Amino acid sequence: MIPRPANYDSFTGRLRSARVLSLIMIVGMLAGAAVIDLRDRPFFDHLEISSNSLTNMSGPMVAWFCPGGSNQDGMAELTIELFNAARVTRDATITVIPDSLPAAQLTTKEADFDHSFSISIPSQKRVLLPLGVELPEAQWVGAVVEVASPDVIVEQIISDKHGGAGRSSCLTRTSTQWILPHGATRLEAEGEQLFLMLLNPYLDFAVVNIEMLSDYGHDSIESLVVPAGEVVKVDVTDELPVADTVTLYVEAISGRVAASWIQLVDGPKSGKGTQVATAIPHVAPLWYIPSAGVDTQRRDVVAVTNPSTDRTAAVDIEVITDQPDVTIDPIELTIAPRQTELVNLQTQNRLKGFNDFTVVVRSLEGLPVAASITSIVGDAAVLPEFTSSSIDVTDALDSDSPIDSFEDDQTTYSLQDRITPGATATIAADAAAKEWLLPVEVSAVGNMDKSDNGTVDLDADVSSVAIVNPSSSIIALVDLIVNDVTIRSLELGPQQRARFPLAWFASGYFILEIEASSPVIAGSELIGLTSRVASLGVATSEPVPLSILR
Repeated sequence: MIPRPANYDSFTGRLRSARVLSLIMIVGMLAGAAVIDLRDRPFFDHLEISSNSLTNMSGPMVAWFCPGGSNQDGMAELTIELFNAARVTRDATITVIPDSLPAAQLTTKEADFDHSFSISIPSQKRVLLPLGVELPEAQWVGAVVEVASPDVIVEQIISDKHGGAGRSSCLTRTSTQWILPHGATRLEAEGEQLFLMLLNPYLDFAVVNIEMLSDYGHDSIESLVVPAGEVVKVDVTDELPVADTVTLYVEAISGRVAASWIQLVDGPKSGKGTQVATAIPHVAPLWYIPSAGVDTQRRDVVAVTNPSTDRTAAVDIEVITDQPDVTIDPIELTIAPRQTELVNLQTQNRLKGFNDFTVVVRSLEGLPVAASITSIVGDAAVLPEFTSSSIDVTDALDSDSPIDSFEDDQTTYSLQDRITPGATATIAADAAAKEWLLPVEVSAVGNMDKSDNGTVDLDADVSSVAIVNPSSSIIALVDLIVNDVTIRSLELGPQQRARFPLAWFASGYFILEIEASSPVIAGSELIGLTSRVASLGVATSEPVPLSILR
């Protein structure tokens, strides 16, 4: 049990009363066969709806919404992690949000439903909280974390029963609309299970409609009630099974919610691991994915969703490499209304030889779209033509063979280092900012040459940070800082990017601060012994939508 003070925040009492009130409301809704649209009354007065999709902490008070996962006995156990980037100790109030508890437990003493507590986070430290332990009676849990400073980052970690783990930043806003561009539900063939997590932190219930579009068929859930102060798990695999790709549209017809998704994979093509990402609350004509890659054992798939009901989207996928003088022809897409296009970067011949780059998703006529990327690394990502060739990649890597490379057409692929397997998912960025925080962890300091031009050995499977300047006309001066010490300064020209191994900066756990003279986009890829996580950083200055940058 996590220690808690004797006097709880007043929110606790409101939450208990809200549960009983929400039950009464739901009964009334069912009896009257109607949806009552009550005014949404947030108990966080400072909450604002943002016009972009970045997780940002530009206000003096920040409420973090973690839509959650299962308890410690479930298939997707939730742990939240709090990072304190300040030079002083910070306090945070955590409220654990359960799913609907059994009716019999509503008659137990009120103390059993006190789920708020406060903790202190030392300077430059992190705190791990396994929330399923706090509320074992709830099958699924989420959290609301309130901090009185813009320098505490909150992430949610989802652990599966196979030892895999995925993580993403929690949300700093709620919304009436969310989009999940790409998931899959091939349970029998690929072990794919897709869950949508909805969290309602308010005093009024929320009612949502969910539209599910896939290659297997279409389905919908109408008027799903998300009770006040609760989380709701939607098992998309159960609703729409055996789908190779699923796009979800979530619309709150009453209230607002926070939304994220969990994708479990365990199959010959999908790989093994847990993908966790926030849903996308805002569509835009321009998106950046700071880091993507092409490798014989890496399959990155960009998903672009056109939410329009009547307009076709013309979209270009552009690539920015670390070589400013190199131009790669864009990948042209035509996306029908309400459809999602998937682009497997591994099969694009134009990208061979570029192990790491930035992806730009540009809607040519300005029609707003949504974009994300998923990555499968390991044997499952090896293309059929490689495994069926005279030199088998898997055999070469698993044996004592002296073979350290092979050629396909005119491209040479290195087999010297087996990459860490895993599955990750990341939403794209539709805004940029001058200041970023990235909580990172490096297992050991690597022996890598710090070249003057900022390039790295892109064949090396190392934890790294990628920074891109989305402006077409402004030079960005960028400082990378650890513990108030500027480790490296660089100049990024218009539409340029740089990637650095995190082992250059420190080892172990640390927080990387990025400060730039003009808005940039930052993301990291963390690679451990058995897993990998890719994510955007957290903006600590006001984000600037990419559509207005010049």
